Amino acid sequence: MGVGPEELLAGVDAILVPSGYLWPRSDYWIDKLDEKAEEAGALVTEEMIALANILVTLQFSDVPPKGLQQPQKQLTVDRAVLWHASRVLRNVFEDTAAGRDGSTVSSSHGGCSSPAAAVLRLSGDRPEDWEVALRLLQASGEVLSLITWDNVTQLCRLADKYDIPRLRSDCLWFLSANASKLSLHEPLTSPQNLLHAASLAERYLSQVSRGAEPISNSRLDAVIGNLAPSGGARIEYTHCLWNAQDPSSSLQLLKLARCDQYAAVIAPGVQARIQAGVLDALASAIRVCTAAN
Repeated sequence: MGVGPEELLAGVDAILVPSGYLWPRSDYWIDKLDEKAEEAGALVTEEMIALANILVTLQFSDVPPKGLQQPQKQLTVDRAVLWHASRVLRNVFEDTAAGRDGSTVSSSHGGCSSPAAAVLRLSGDRPEDWEVALRLLQASGEVLSLITWDNVTQLCRLADKYDIPRLRSDCLWFLSANASKLSLHEPLTSPQNLLHAASLAERYLSQVSRGAEPISNSRLDAVIGNLAPSGGARIEYTHCLWNAQDPSSSLQLLKLARCDQYAAVIAPGVQARIQAGVLDALASAIRVCTAAN
């Protein structure tokens, strides 16, 4: 049965603390403490080395095997990298080491075979996304250029599915750094669409520490604000305020809201913000018409 780092540290405490009570005389206490500490240290070193030196091969159950001429690319990583990066995979490894549910543990996220086989079976993931994720997790320098518009959506999903804080922060950085490239005129299914990017932030990146919200949120608030002037504006100035704003963004926002993919792609919170903006615009229009009569 394997022993995780947390259990090992708890075991060290259990060995060291009683030593002070069993050997109250300072000369004996020091000798015994040294013996016990050395014994515990050897155990920690042995188990830690075993943990770190197990290489795990990622196996993708949803990817059909390629022909003999084109063997499927193998992704192999030190188990310690995944153990520290993902809280979800950490639980899978610990369950496997403890022998729960037999020698193989399966879950909605995947399963890990026994340490001898060291194969991690993943369901619903793409090898190309995990290849980028592993490079990001093992990088010692700046490799954020690996994140692109083509893979940021899938990387956000991996970060959320396996609870990987590092990957979540990297995706947030990418969206914030490229906020100037977000547009309402991109297809709704593209992460370069402002509504899509804001939805990624809501669905997958909400656990990032406060103060690190993506710029897409403020950009979206500005677009929604263009739907209608401030409710506090006097009636006679409302029409002038409308003319001073960008009508094209408001019309494009309403056009996107009528797309077939809107309900599936756009996160509920983003939809609620847009709906509130539309209702404010309707209220302003009614106020103008009422005042004109």
